[in-house]
Amino acid sequence: MSLQLLLFWASCLALFLLPGALVARSIPVLWSRLSPGERLLPAFLLSAGYLGLVWVLGSLIRPTVDFSLGLWAAGCVILIPVTEWWRRRTGASARRRTPLPPPAGNLALLAALALCGISIWATLHEGGSLGYIHDSLDFVSFVRRMLETGRIDIVSAAYRNTEGMGPDPRRGAFHLGMAMVCAASGIAPDAMWRSLPVVLVPLSLWIFFASTRRILESAPAAAFALLFFVGTTLFEPDRFLQNLAYASRLGWVYSWVGVWAVALGLDADRTDKSRPPDWSRHARAVRGLVGRGALVLAVLGAPILVAVHVLSAVQYLISLAAFCWTWALSRREPRPLRRRLALLPLAAGAALVPALFFKVMGSYSAANPIFDHPQGLLYLWDQVPLLAPQRMAAWFGWPGLLAVLLVIPMFPRVRVRRDFAYVVSGTVIGALILLNPLAVMILERFKAHSLLFRVLFVVPHFATLGIYTAWSLRRLRDDRPSWRWAAPIAFLALIGLFLTFNVREATRFFSEPAFRRGPWMESQPLRRALAFLSESESEPRVVASDPITSYQIPAYSRHYAIAPFNQHSSPADDRAVERIYDALAILNAYVPMDRTLRLLRDYRVDYVLVNQSFPRYVKFYYTFIAPEAWPGELAKFTQLPEVFEPVYSEDGIHLFRFHDPGPGFHYPPPRNPYVMIPAEEAGALDRATLATRLGVEPASVPPIEGLEMIGVAWTQRTFTAGDYVKIRSYWRRTGPPPTLPVEAFFRLATDYPSPLFENPWFGKPYRRFYEKKVGLTYRFGRLHEPLEESFPTFLWEPGAVYWDEFWIPAPRHAAPGEYQVAVKLYEVPYAPNYYLTDFLRVNDSLEGVEIGRVELVPPRD
Repeated sequence: MSLQLLLFWASCLALFLLPGALVARSIPVLWSRLSPGERLLPAFLLSAGYLGLVWVLGSLIRPTVDFSLGLWAAGCVILIPVTEWWRRRTGASARRRTPLPPPAGNLALLAALALCGISIWATLHEGGSLGYIHDSLDFVSFVRRMLETGRIDIVSAAYRNTEGMGPDPRRGAFHLGMAMVCAASGIAPDAMWRSLPVVLVPLSLWIFFASTRRILESAPAAAFALLFFVGTTLFEPDRFLQNLAYASRLGWVYSWVGVWAVALGLDADRTDKSRPPDWSRHARAVRGLVGRGALVLAVLGAPILVAVHVLSAVQYLISLAAFCWTWALSRREPRPLRRRLALLPLAAGAALVPALFFKVMGSYSAANPIFDHPQGLLYLWDQVPLLAPQRMAAWFGWPGLLAVLLVIPMFPRVRVRRDFAYVVSGTVIGALILLNPLAVMILERFKAHSLLFRVLFVVPHFATLGIYTAWSLRRLRDDRPSWRWAAPIAFLALIGLFLTFNVREATRFFSEPAFRRGPWMESQPLRRALAFLSESESEPRVVASDPITSYQIPAYSRHYAIAPFNQHSSPADDRAVERIYDALAILNAYVPMDRTLRLLRDYRVDYVLVNQSFPRYVKFYYTFIAPEAWPGELAKFTQLPEVFEPVYSEDGIHLFRFHDPGPGFHYPPPRNPYVMIPAEEAGALDRATLATRLGVEPASVPPIEGLEMIGVAWTQRTFTAGDYVKIRSYWRRTGPPPTLPVEAFFRLATDYPSPLFENPWFGKPYRRFYEKKVGLTYRFGRLHEPLEESFPTFLWEPGAVYWDEFWIPAPRHAAPGEYQVAVKLYEVPYAPNYYLTDFLRVNDSLEGVEIGRVELVPPRD
């Protein structure tokens, strides 16, 4: 282990804990009345507030990383005597304070420590791999740019040309803090990300355990909750482990501490040292509010989280209000305590407003069209949506969905137990947002669907599972064998099965070959090429490449890119789609050189990087990487060495230095084999006339976003099961390129053997049951974007007619007969939307317009 790595870890711990610990030790209820392990919680949250203060002061006084680092260090030095003076003045250091005992459970404590140890092993083994699809790349590139320029900024730093971009409200104190850590330890930003989970993952897990233990008042329940948390989120590469350094995820961790502070304040106001099960009946009338320090911390949690991530502050308010208001309304507490609980979320919201105004002032002045569209929704009918259960399952797996159902039996005891009140209130409030059509419509109207997804974090899924597991084991231990064992055994079997599914999925992922884990693996050829470029160029340069590679360039090197990847650009970027289109146009072999040179000049490009090291096909939203297109793409640049000087070519990475030949340079346009009728000939003709001229069957498929289908030519009308149906189609772009990807769904269906297939209430479930029973398939299809791997539609010349050919595989168990071929064009959102009727009716939202019929015959023996 290197000295630099030790220095980095020490710097991280100082950043996350030191200032808060200095402040907390001067407040008895936040220090002398806590066990050593629980003291991490106020230290963690107060340190975030201190860092946020440094970020604000630095931004206003002198927005540089060095000044902020000096300000942070000077403030820590000043805090030592100031907090010591305050402790002596208030007598806090002289008083003997009886610690508030956490719930007993040495075995649970050891289990929590073991799980934290496992997390250290896992993060050391996998690390914080950047891969090429995660928000971590954006985070690392932003930290790197702050170090390169030395300045604090809140505009996305991946591009030199930031025209059309506004301030990004996701940027904040956490990004500055990690830049300060890199500056202090000398570690590179990408190495920082790989090492950061080793610090943050076990620390976050311990914070989860300590806060849950205080809230639930049960160490075993908290330990089991931690077990389910680890089993369902930690080892999923696309969730907590890989994205922990992303500010919104860390804000989730910070928000746990706020609800813990409320529970701590409640405990501090109790008179009994050893509380009976229903300890609220033994509470005296509150005089002076002993736990006011903890409750003040709960109020400050909201503005503190704004500096970390805007949406984390809203998450926190939702969680805080759910618990406080449920507790105040459902319990027979002393009136002063009920009043304070009712006012706490309001006070936190009031404290949030000034900080929120500072953070988002000027933000969202532009709108990212990739980001601002409905996604991940389940439409009950028309425009009445809920958050799709598939999205919930994708975040927390089947254990999380089970936890939502298990809160129902807890309702009658909410008035008796704080742990029940906590999990019920959090789940119900989450459901009232996620499963409420009115709330979802309002959030979508304000383009706040990111908040919709993050409300999932507020739901205390794992606390619910922890309570049930502890209850089940306690009943099996205390009760004699009888029918009373049925419920706990059934629960343990079910949750064990679900947890096994999650662990098996993670194990399967980590055991897969590297080429199948491409999105999560770092590209070593690309890193070597960028290292070569960094050695060759001491100043930042602009490098043009495909969007997937462009997303990695500013993270691995000091250089700029020209295009975002999917929606990972700034949410205040109204040129996000245009940047993607332009990056792909520069590389595409069929885009004329005149347009290519114009784009290179517009973006002030110095280098072109052609990445042909992808191990297989890669399709992500707008970007399709296909090896079949690589020879033509590479030839586009190698044929003009005087314009594109080759400087690097290894392992599929080709780097060219661009020498602008001037506006007078002209190169003949490439021959495009997909053009059937040029734009100047086809632009004035209608669709029927074009179909007649092409000699194909006209298609009456409704156009969408300026893309229309002219017709279809059938090379064969008969095919066999297990073979492929080849379809040759003709298309024209009639307007501006679409904002979202437009794809065609081709569906083949034959006559259904039963009228029950057409039933509007259960037709589709019955079809699936029937097909499985008889071993035949009566319908199949495929989603396809015309020429996606060679010449995507947004690069087409408006008016020109293009042909496309692709194959639809026919299942071997497809039923023989005549099949209707139907097509529907539709926009594809980043996270798929669903319709309730799609799960019930055979005639679903993908039902298209018939374009022809083909015959399927049984395979020959």
